[in-house]
Amino acid sequence: MGVSRRARLIAWCTAALLLVALIVPYVIPLGSYIPAIEQGAAAALGQPVHVEALRLHLLPRPHVTAYRISVGQPAAAAIDAIVVTPKLASLFSDSGLVVDIHVVRPWIEQAGFAVVAHVAGSPRKSGGPGSPEPRIARVRITDAELRLAAGSIADLDATILLDAARALERVELSQAGGRLKATLQPAGRNFALEVAAREWQLPVGRPVKFDRLDAKGLLDANGLNLRAIEGRLYDGAIVGNLRLGWKGGWKLDGKFTVTDVAVAPLAVAVGGNSSLSGRLRAKPALSASAPAASGLAAALHLDTDFEIAQGVLKGMDLNAAARSVLGTTDAKSGDTRFDYLKGHFAVDPEGFHFSDLEIASGLLKAVGDVSISRSRELSGDISAEVRGTASLVATPLAISGTVDDPVVRPSKAALAGAAVGTAILPGVGTAIGAKAGVFTKKLFGGSPRKRVDEDGTGR
Repeated sequence: MGVSRRARLIAWCTAALLLVALIVPYVIPLGSYIPAIEQGAAAALGQPVHVEALRLHLLPRPHVTAYRISVGQPAAAAIDAIVVTPKLASLFSDSGLVVDIHVVRPWIEQAGFAVVAHVAGSPRKSGGPGSPEPRIARVRITDAELRLAAGSIADLDATILLDAARALERVELSQAGGRLKATLQPAGRNFALEVAAREWQLPVGRPVKFDRLDAKGLLDANGLNLRAIEGRLYDGAIVGNLRLGWKGGWKLDGKFTVTDVAVAPLAVAVGGNSSLSGRLRAKPALSASAPAASGLAAALHLDTDFEIAQGVLKGMDLNAAARSVLGTTDAKSGDTRFDYLKGHFAVDPEGFHFSDLEIASGLLKAVGDVSISRSRELSGDISAEVRGTASLVATPLAISGTVDDPVVRPSKAALAGAAVGTAILPGVGTAIGAKAGVFTKKLFGGSPRKRVDEDGTGR
């Protein structure tokens, strides 16, 4: 009987304690502390701060939670909750209170990065001797989102560790469920950064997917310098370096070597079109400069010589177009298989430019220049020669239409010259006349876009 009474007493006491723990957040008023918290945070951040609620919880461990915090007017950043949990041992220690902080579902817009810069550039203020500040041992951030002009980066987690002297010890970052991991550690006056990604897709911009990506570099007050980048993507490899600076405006510079990357899936990721296949080799150099980070993509410049081996150009039959100098065939119904396609590729604010192009297969050889505008419109000229035909010269072809609906036809100058040649001397005269048309076009204008070398001369 005694045992039964004791068990019931323990059960009632346990239930009472649980009830108290559940009621405490609503019984003990903490709302009076909110104005002081908002004022202190606003002074530190340089922006108005609003806290909707503040409560004390006893389960599963004693902690204080601030709910629905916003920064800025209108809000440039917000947090669902900030949970401050003291380490129990520190409550009875003479060395001071030690706490862990958990930041739940924060988001920050691009404009909010000015707040981060303000905090980073502000001198740290310590409490007076009568009011020692709690020492933060760890800050854990879960399910964060960066809302950038180029797109949002979500599913971000971070752990920030600080040592007993309140100095940064280590930052651990992860994204996409851990497919991307990064660590940041102090290295003198800078920070050493290491990045490792597996089966990871770029979260903003074009959805390029990496089988593996590893990078090492340094982060300082002026920018990020990734001195060693190695990756595997689309059955090929990429190595290089990248520098992103943000002091006095945003600047981007990088150099890479691309080896044996499959073009078709890369083209789908970059432009949404799989009209070209083969294996790519290139050494692109890229640069951009803009007042704000959001302007870098539009200001991007890229230059590289390239070669694509053993590929297919779909929806564009250069063989058929070259054979029909006087016909109406626009070569849209077939494909062009090639042994190699090489030339120079450049990107600027106007669009994408292929110059000094050379395409070769068993029977076909073609050269020319083609541009793609930002609205995906095609323009350019290709001179195609089919070996083993009656033609003695190459056939000039005009490129038009769009990336998704290309049009390839003999140029007007070639058609006019071919018509005259056919009237004078059927058969052989057709090709001679076509050549004359091309020569006339070169005399009176229509030269292709030229690449400017470093010495200022065109090629």
